[in-house]
Amino acid sequence: KALWRFVPSTLAGVFFAGITALGGYLGPITLLTVFLVGFAGAALVGEWVLPIRRRMASHNESAVKAGTRAIQRARRRLGGHIAHVGVLLAVFSLAMTKGYRVEEDFALSQGDQAEFQGYTLTFSGARSEMQPHRRSLVADFEVRYGAGELPNQSPRMNFYSTRREPIFSPAVFSTPSE
Repeated sequence: KALWRFVPSTLAGVFFAGITALGGYLGPITLLTVFLVGFAGAALVGEWVLPIRRRMASHNESAVKAGTRAIQRARRRLGGHIAHVGVLLAVFSLAMTKGYRVEEDFALSQGDQAEFQGYTLTFSGARSEMQPHRRSLVADFEVRYGAGELPNQSPRMNFYSTRREPIFSPAVFSTPSE
């Protein structure tokens, strides 16, 4: 009988992991993390639903009134649950950003092209820029997606006199649909 308490949380975890997989996030760590977030989130909801249902039955109160009384009687508990919701959202966010990342390395000479995720990248060349506080090595790329041309992108490596290693600055182009 005690194991039945885990069934709703397990089903919620499976549901969220399934939705994530249907969305194209197929990494096993991502799916496991989303399952655990769904499981923990459902367990957290259950921690509030059970006392409200008990109070509704014992005091013959509406769900709103029983929920209000449960919150008033257990404010510290509510604060702890709100903190746990924040942790779950942070873990979910990390899992989704790490699970979405796709990386590939290319060695290109000037004029060479590479295909990546439907984009065609043409390496136009490299240049060095000097500024008072740093030296930058900049790579220039022409970018196409299908038949459309996108703005040129120029990622860079920044070298500072106070640092041993360069700091990489990616070129970022985004639209509301991507």
